[in-house]
Amino acid sequence: MNISKLEGKIRDFINSPRRQSTLLGKREGWNKLCSSLDLIGDTELAIAAYPSMCKTEGDDGASYLIVYGILQTLLLQQDAAKHIANVLDIGITLPKELQQIRMIRNSKISRKGVSQLDS
Repeated sequence: MNISKLEGKIRDFINSPRRQSTLLGKREGWNKLCSSLDLIGDTELAIAAYPSMCKTEGDDGASYLIVYGILQTLLLQQDAAKHIANVLDIGITLPKELQQIRMIRNSKISRKGVSQLDS
């Protein structure tokens, strides 16, 4: 099942009348849940656009933007999934591959990684 279908299933799940009433009782959690689901949808659009953007040749700046952008998009999507799980009281552990994506992104483009280069 793809991420967009899972997003739809979660939306159906949380919008059933009883469940929605319970979730709305904790407004902050409800808002986090809705914004995280929106972020999942937005990042799916960005990920779908990625292959066509990779056809840019000869522009180093655009290439960096594309690579950094997809790494950041994947990180945002993972964070949104964790927020959704947290609000719904679902325990999750990131698969090894996703942990590696986080590690690569953080080591290459995070403030910590950049400040280590300055030392």
